[in-house]
Amino acid sequence: MGVSPSCNLQGQFHLNGMHKTGDVVLGGLFEVHFFSVFPDLSFTSQPQQLTCHGFDVLGFRQAQTMAFAIDEINRNYDLLPNVTLGYSLYDNCVELGVAFRAALSLVSGQEKQFVLDDTCVGIPPVLGIVGDSSSTNSIAISNVLGLYRVPMVSYFATCSCLSDRQMFPSFFRTIPSDAFQVRAMLQILKHFSWTWAGLLVSDDDYGLHAARSFQVDLAETGAGCLAYLEVLPKSNNPAEFRRIVNVMRKSTARVVIVFAQESRVIHLMEEVIRQNVTGLQWMASEAWTAATVLQTPRLMPYLGGTLCISIRRGELPGLSDFLLQTSPAQDFNTSYGNNMVRQFWEHTFQCKFAPPPVGWVETGGTLCTGKEDLVKVETEFFDLSNLRAEYNVYKAVYALAYALNNMLRCEPGNGPFRGNSCASLQRLEPWQLVHYLQKVNFTTSFGDQVSFDKNGDALPIYDIMNWLWLPDGRTKVQTVGEVKKSAFKGEELRLDEDKIFWNFESKKPPRSVCSEKCPPGTRRARRKGEPECCFDCILCSEGQFSNETDSMECTSCPEDFWSSPQRDHCVPKKTEFLSYHEPLGICLTTASLLGKFICAAVLGIFIYHRKTPIVSYSASCPCLSDRHKFPIFFRTTPSDVYQVLEEEIQGKQFLASEAWSTSDELLENLALTNLANGVVGVAIRSSAMPGFGNYVRKLNPYDRPDDVLIREYWEEQFGCSPGTTQLHGSPLSSNSSTLPSGTESLEEVHNHFTDMSQLRWTYNVYLAVYAAAHALHSLLSCPNRDSPTNNSSTCSFAKHIKPREKTPEGSLKLVLVGHVDESKVQLSESAIQWNTGSNEVPVSVCSKSCPPGTRKANRKGEPVCCFDCIPCGEGEISNITGSLHCEHCPSEFWPNAARTVCIRRQIDFLSFNEKLGITLTTVAVSGVIVTTAVFVVFLYYRQTPMVRANNSELSFLLLLSLKLCFLCSLVFIGRPSVWSCRFQQAAFGISFVLSVSCLLVKTMVVLAAFRSARPGAAALMKWFGPGLQRGSVCLFTSVQIIICIIWLSLSPPVPHRDLGIQGSKVTLKCAMASVVGFSLVLGYIGLLACSCLLLAFLARKLPDNFNEAKLITFSMLIFCAVWVAFVPAYVSSPGKYVVAVEVFAILASSYGLLFCIFAPKCFIILFRPEKNTKKHLMAR
Repeated sequence: MGVSPSCNLQGQFHLNGMHKTGDVVLGGLFEVHFFSVFPDLSFTSQPQQLTCHGFDVLGFRQAQTMAFAIDEINRNYDLLPNVTLGYSLYDNCVELGVAFRAALSLVSGQEKQFVLDDTCVGIPPVLGIVGDSSSTNSIAISNVLGLYRVPMVSYFATCSCLSDRQMFPSFFRTIPSDAFQVRAMLQILKHFSWTWAGLLVSDDDYGLHAARSFQVDLAETGAGCLAYLEVLPKSNNPAEFRRIVNVMRKSTARVVIVFAQESRVIHLMEEVIRQNVTGLQWMASEAWTAATVLQTPRLMPYLGGTLCISIRRGELPGLSDFLLQTSPAQDFNTSYGNNMVRQFWEHTFQCKFAPPPVGWVETGGTLCTGKEDLVKVETEFFDLSNLRAEYNVYKAVYALAYALNNMLRCEPGNGPFRGNSCASLQRLEPWQLVHYLQKVNFTTSFGDQVSFDKNGDALPIYDIMNWLWLPDGRTKVQTVGEVKKSAFKGEELRLDEDKIFWNFESKKPPRSVCSEKCPPGTRRARRKGEPECCFDCILCSEGQFSNETDSMECTSCPEDFWSSPQRDHCVPKKTEFLSYHEPLGICLTTASLLGKFICAAVLGIFIYHRKTPIVSYSASCPCLSDRHKFPIFFRTTPSDVYQVLEEEIQGKQFLASEAWSTSDELLENLALTNLANGVVGVAIRSSAMPGFGNYVRKLNPYDRPDDVLIREYWEEQFGCSPGTTQLHGSPLSSNSSTLPSGTESLEEVHNHFTDMSQLRWTYNVYLAVYAAAHALHSLLSCPNRDSPTNNSSTCSFAKHIKPREKTPEGSLKLVLVGHVDESKVQLSESAIQWNTGSNEVPVSVCSKSCPPGTRKANRKGEPVCCFDCIPCGEGEISNITGSLHCEHCPSEFWPNAARTVCIRRQIDFLSFNEKLGITLTTVAVSGVIVTTAVFVVFLYYRQTPMVRANNSELSFLLLLSLKLCFLCSLVFIGRPSVWSCRFQQAAFGISFVLSVSCLLVKTMVVLAAFRSARPGAAALMKWFGPGLQRGSVCLFTSVQIIICIIWLSLSPPVPHRDLGIQGSKVTLKCAMASVVGFSLVLGYIGLLACSCLLLAFLARKLPDNFNEAKLITFSMLIFCAVWVAFVPAYVSSPGKYVVAVEVFAILASSYGLLFCIFAPKCFIILFRPEKNTKKHLMAR
């Protein structure tokens, strides 16, 4: 019986994953853990797998978004009908090695053994991969997967280098390239006419590629210049950050562009604060746009108004319900029990599934049941207000699905493959999907078009964000525009400038130019050694002008014109010439004639001695080389022809890299000129290899018939091909039809292949082979090589540590400084001589320990020992060194400035001692004084017609009530107490009802007085006598008193500490225990005010010279407008500003009533007494 051939995997990887079966499976790579721990890599035993920790909730949400998109596609009958998509998702643990292992597992599968059959057809383990999030990981993985044309669609890798189709033929992405982000930045610079900016980048692929693109695009567009370009160090290097910020401080550029991760920006801003560098307009790349750690009250005076480039936000209907269905009971089978859903469950509920780790239950840990309720948990997992990376994941999955759908809908005979064939589900190949993925084009439910250009980049679109610094100290990140590229309109920038917050006193965009524009009459002159944007404005020379701003050159005036004094236009010249009559003309004429006579004499002498040879020592004109014209001329200086040739090649010193310093082809071309003389180059080390020349010259395809490379070289060298009879039936090459003669030999061939004088690369190959051979020899020479990983073997472990120590005589000796007993190391540190010249142990760490007040944040794509120290957020502290997390302070506490301890929050309220309280108190007291003054005026002139015309009793009562309104506002200021909270609302409601009631009764009296003048209506005024007027005011006011008594008896306002607002202060305010009671008080005032306004409006045209109704109408319009605006302002104001808003409304409405009703009357009483007569008032 024959045995079917099979092969085994070289090794299996233990990966965190989540899987679902399907007809076609898509792979995914996501960042689900922050940290990874490396195993021992001594290679004396089988290496263990990496372990990951630090669960990333947002990374898991991105993985769940891919699962959601596939579930949505499977429920869509129009997309991929009769085909079920599955997925296989892995965690990359922010580590390239883990990501690479996961990618290999996706494309090759995790089965331990494969049985090979005769057909070798079927669907591959995954048809395409969504990921990775890191540019570095994507570069490495796509380099390998591109060889097999496996499509890879990234949702977060932005490096512009990934657009190289030659290196990454099957790579696509749904996030814009950094190249487009750079162009978006340049469009913003151009929009605001910022031609002078500084650029800061991080020291990694992301920052350095962005800097390169920025410089190239800036030079091509001519949009401006860089004042400086600085690279932010990877670690917290205070000296380097100090130098960079010092450059920024001294520069005249007011715009700073930063391409870096938020950890680098944090270190930068610490130094910016220390040097107090203000007045800068910051522009942020997408890497730190949403960094809340930078949006603090401490940093916003510097970063307020920052313009940011942000990934496009999207909305995914149904995702919230899908996430709520997340449960460990779902069938997410993974190898080795590494279930991402279970890990999420354990992280969220701080429990462990059975069997728990040793000691977990004993230390008080709880066991997970899988039935815990996610709805009751507050976690950012369900915060779907800012779906950016998730939206890109969603688009990536749909891109693969649409490509697969278009491929399966192919009609046989009209396909794009060989013979117009189509792909089938049974013989699906990844490279076939690449063809359709390149042409995919669809629109998402959010309205965004998705397609890929020739480089695999999606149609780019970015949101432009602005950091708004609110008056209360909070920060709001708002969208102020977008920049996108469409297939028809190209790149478009849209900005809503009215929404942009500028962090400057002018509240306008800053000017950032190296030099101001040159006015007409001047030209630009570039400053030596500075960018082209830095120039001086030079006044045009006489006879030249420039009539444009920023002119590069001055234009000469026409022949008959001259430049004006301002050099901005030309004016006609005055006619002037040198005549024979003036002394200068006479002198010049005499000198000219004298010269003519001398020349004639010299000419005669030369003709007489014309056969005498002439030898010149300085004449270099090429024309003198004409022997026919100058037969007796000689010279000792070279002709100008040679001088030009020498100038072309002199002054150039070439420095050659190793790529061409030893290139024969280039050197042969350069040898045609003198340029090769003196070239200095760097070359790889060359060395002789004895015997290698004879070995090469004896090569022959007949001796090694299976060596294809020797055969191809033979064809190229001799223009023939060994025939089928000579080389075991090998076919004749299509490039050569000549059969060999059998006498070919390399002995007489002299070319680059047989030249042994420059063995550089060849010698490196020679050394590499010998290095591997010596390592293998050492391994095979081990005394116990049959058990190289045996713990007892001397081949595996050294028994003693013996470093070499230098003696005073200068020689070296071995000193025993310790030993190793199994896993225990014992050292005598005092006996060790360190090579640093110090007795102290040298420090070798990737990152220094984080001090209290900070937490460790793993650097993306680097080992767990490499981290940044991030300051704890608002309301958080850490009081130990090297803390992984920051702890929240209790609700009544707030961290100190160093974020190391929690301190009790200070009580804050609107007091009489602060500026706002003093201002409001002054305004209120001023209102009382003004009201008292009006009262005195009315009392003094109480017998005049103006005072008596409209019921002086009601006027005095109105003035009294207005004084009470001004005084009641003072009750709101000061520390709230039980009685002040009750009294302030009652005093406010009753005093205002008293005021409005007086106005309402006055309006009714005015209206009734004129109605009674009509025939048959004389008895109407009997119902509006003085007694009834007083009774009406008392009746209206008593209703409000009853409302206040009931409200304050059942549910009065009480002092309350508002802990909801973050900060070092807690607001003490009067909390409304019953909103209904407060609403009734305001509603009753509003009812009376609207009634008064309506009646006054009806009586506005009554025929009186002084119509009281008009004044009441204006006063009530102001009153209603103030209190209508009061409601939204009261609801939205934070802390003590709620009280300030109510006090302001009281004072504004009181002043409105006071001035509208009494100002015109006081003016007539005091300044127009002639109008204060009954005759004038009754005139029609």
